Amino acid sequence: MRSYAASSLLKLDLLKFEALWLAALLAAAAAALTGCGVGRLAPPSVQPGVALHGHVHGGQDPINGAHVYLLAANTTGYGGFGLVDSPTNASVSLLDSDDTGASDDTGAYVLTNSAGDFDISGDYTCTAGTEVYLYVHGGDSGGGSNSAIGLLTILGNCSAGTFAAVPFIEINEVSTIAAAYSFAGFASDSTHVSTNGAPLALTGIANAFATASNLSDLGTGTALTLTPAGNGLPPNTTINTLANILASCVNTADTTQDSVSHPGSSHPLAARPHSNPYSSACLALGEAATGGNIENFDGYVFDTATIAIFIAQSPGLNVNALYTLPAKQPPFGPALTAQPNDFTLSIPFTGGGVQYAEQLAIDAAGDVWISGYNDTIAELNPLGSPVSASGFTDPSLKGPYGIAIDSSGDIWLANEQSTAGSLTEFDDTGTFLRTATVPYTASLLAIDSFGDLWVPNTNGTVGEVSKLSSTGVLFNSFSGGGLARPNAIAINPSGDVWVSNEGTASGLTEYNNSGTPSTYDPFTAGGIVASASIAFDSSGNIWALNNDGSISAITSADVALSGSPYNTGTDASQIDLAIDGQNHVFALTQTTNQDTEATTNNLLVFDDAGNSLTTSGLTASANASDFVLDGSGNLWFADGGDVVEVVGVAAPIVTPLSAAVTTSCIAQRPCLPPQ
Repeated sequence: MRSYAASSLLKLDLLKFEALWLAALLAAAAAALTGCGVGRLAPPSVQPGVALHGHVHGGQDPINGAHVYLLAANTTGYGGFGLVDSPTNASVSLLDSDDTGASDDTGAYVLTNSAGDFDISGDYTCTAGTEVYLYVHGGDSGGGSNSAIGLLTILGNCSAGTFAAVPFIEINEVSTIAAAYSFAGFASDSTHVSTNGAPLALTGIANAFATASNLSDLGTGTALTLTPAGNGLPPNTTINTLANILASCVNTADTTQDSVSHPGSSHPLAARPHSNPYSSACLALGEAATGGNIENFDGYVFDTATIAIFIAQSPGLNVNALYTLPAKQPPFGPALTAQPNDFTLSIPFTGGGVQYAEQLAIDAAGDVWISGYNDTIAELNPLGSPVSASGFTDPSLKGPYGIAIDSSGDIWLANEQSTAGSLTEFDDTGTFLRTATVPYTASLLAIDSFGDLWVPNTNGTVGEVSKLSSTGVLFNSFSGGGLARPNAIAINPSGDVWVSNEGTASGLTEYNNSGTPSTYDPFTAGGIVASASIAFDSSGNIWALNNDGSISAITSADVALSGSPYNTGTDASQIDLAIDGQNHVFALTQTTNQDTEATTNNLLVFDDAGNSLTTSGLTASANASDFVLDGSGNLWFADGGDVVEVVGVAAPIVTPLSAAVTTSCIAQRPCLPPQ
């Protein structure tokens, strides 16, 4: 039985909230820290730069002689988890060596002085719509030169008056963590941050870069305790802990030995005399981040910024090894006082009018739409700020649950508490458009490549799948194929509709777009039984989260993938499942302590072969009823009175999901449109 007890909300004074929200918008516009994606058809415009000034610190110590580069994310090929650095995903250097007097393979740079200060003249340009960051490499934090130092900070979107309002810039380990997590979905390492230039990809990376402003302050390099809009609580103690972990390497010096000796390891770097002479502390950090497989850095930059990106992309691995790295005097506080379950960075947001968040959907701009059990829907922008303080409503909303967004950006909701099957449609401004009806009660819905709606609806054990036009006109309702109390629904690029069955037949039922059942119905291979959630990977295989917490994967011909079903190890009830742009499978399950009856949510991550990518699962929101992935590589939970963003944990996907179906770009990073 679903619980609708509303969790307590953060009480915001409305006038104060509106003032903070307006101030945040103006500041963001002035500093150009946010921006929209730019399509390939838009003519490029070159924006002149302004002078930039700042310091570079390792912990609290200035770094002398460091190289400071001004880089832009590329648009010629993706960087990201599992994508090795290459010329097509290399960040673009914006400085000119004729002006700086120095350059290397990364590009032109300026040097920091003994106080850690640097100055970049305004004699540079950037292309409007590109995302810009500062990268620092090497230098001496007091004990000698350290070639493993890598630090980052995000400046944001290049636009008219580029960075004119940027304050004095503090670059340190905190700013590095904020940047690394924010653009982790697009980064192979610290100097390879890139998209393929698709319009949705450019929107996604712009939103990703903007996310850093929710984690740290650009001018002071400190971890934030409140987001600029005033309605989000960043995990400052976790950010500081991660910064201290990086500082254990940054505040050391390269060894002068012919080869590096590191007890208990046979890493290849140790066998290279006079080459990459990293300190033992830096090698220990590299080994901790990779689980002892430091050779994973072969082909990548080896520096603390790249290590931060590795941690962001695999926050559930090697937690103990990282947390226990020695730090003589941790420079950043407050920090965690006990080892965490993982190193995810989660930000809970409140506001927007929803008292109990049920289901989520992401639109093309990266806004999060939330169905609320108080007959309200809400919209948060990509930075988690409510677009409307009180949300949007209409008398037709009756316990709205399932939510989907069509190709026009309109929002459709299934009214779970309606006495008859009903749907409600709003446009992208939150204005009510129309209602539609289906034969029985509806909880979920999906939209196909033609813009038609498909709605599982039930009355006791009786069930149908109804097809409606994009304007809500009922075309027909279908049964057969083993359909029994249909629940979850997913649509593949061919327009075939797949439904899970919670009735006696269990398994999955498939219909073609005309409503004809498949000859394989019902699909039961791979251990599929009473699945609560289903999703397609990029190969067209379907994954199902079963009622025992296991995960099944089968082909469209009802053949189980090797090893299916995959045991999640939780013996848990199921909640939701989704697949990111790297074909990583995220599953949300719930376990119950039989003695205390306390429940715990678990977020499990698997690769497309069913191998776990976490040690014990990632921390999931306590009241989570749903989660979605966005185009920036973030995960969002519906969590009672909150909506919680987990930053940078996934590979970007196409949003809304109806667009992924239409463009045949399911479980992939946003695809380039056909030429």
